[in-house]
Amino acid sequence: MLCYLNSARRVLQRIDVSEMSRSDINSMLAARGFRKEADAQQQGAERSYGVPDEAPKPIVDEAAESGRVDL
Repeated sequence: MLCYLNSARRVLQRIDVSEMSRSDINSMLAARGFRKEADAQQQGAERSYGVPDEAPKPIVDEAAESGRVDL
């Protein structure tokens, strides 16, 4: 998951996201395939552990909470 967040952070650093809403940023990352990767990782965790601990968070929220993306 950390590799995924670092990759998303690099994409966000290359573009100006200051005028974009979180949903717009999530949509843009999904179009670049990041959402599919995150969903696949979440499904893998569900198969490994049975029930997920929590619902998947939007990409930007998760990255912002970790302090890796400065919005």
